[in-house]
Amino acid sequence: MRCLRYNANFMCLSYTSFQPLMTLLFGNLTQQFVNFTQIILQADNNVPGAADKIPAAAAEFRHTAGKLAIYLVCLGACLDRHISTLEFNSI
Repeated sequence: MRCLRYNANFMCLSYTSFQPLMTLLFGNLTQQFVNFTQIILQADNNVPGAADKIPAAAAEFRHTAGKLAIYLVCLGACLDRHISTLEFNSI
């Protein structure tokens, strides 16, 4: 019983660290959208050299967005597992 209590406390602590981490990841993902959109808007406004930056910006966006999406899915899966484990331990 003592082991279950410590395990539940550890899971609660790790659960509280997931929320700020997910917020940081969403913030980084939002920044990637903003960066890519700025380059597209510059190209639409005929800013010199902006059209040449689109392929590199698109590749960076796809790479970073994919990586952040994987992190968010993994954190969400861990969060779901911790919540279901805590519910099971409280029975």
